[in-house]
Amino acid sequence: MSLHHLESKVNSQSPNHDQNTDSQIIVQQYRAIMDMVQLNYGRRTSTNRFYLSLGSGLLVFLTYAVDPTMDVEIKQSAAALVAVVGLVLCLVWGIQIRSLRHLIGIQMTLAIELEEQLPFRFLKRQRELQGNPGYSIRYGFVEQLLPFLMCFPFLLILFLAFFRH
Repeated sequence: MSLHHLESKVNSQSPNHDQNTDSQIIVQQYRAIMDMVQLNYGRRTSTNRFYLSLGSGLLVFLTYAVDPTMDVEIKQSAAALVAVVGLVLCLVWGIQIRSLRHLIGIQMTLAIELEEQLPFRFLKRQRELQGNPGYSIRYGFVEQLLPFLMCFPFLLILFLAFFRH
């Protein structure tokens, strides 16, 4: 077999090989993006659990820290401190969840762009279905409300600490 004949045979197989390699790379990239999305969904869940537990713990702490036998000024100061810490906690929680949601949104957009090169566009179709009226509430709506709702007990405590005689 001549060198020229071997070279033409390799070149004729090369496009198929490159196409298969490109397809494998696309699938690997898609898997990597979806793994990152899953990781960040897990982070969001962990973040929500953490802040919800911490906020609840602050409220429970206040019930034990404010002893009826304590001086009124000390009780008011303790309540105000817990309320302020709780409000800051809710603010940081909201910012962190918003940041993770934004990151996941970017990753999902990248996955959808990469999906254009795959035979079935699952994420694109899922978004189309989620956008239809009558579908369930948009994912994460309740999650966005949690930090806001958790502020109410702390606002009430702060109000009572300063305006209760």
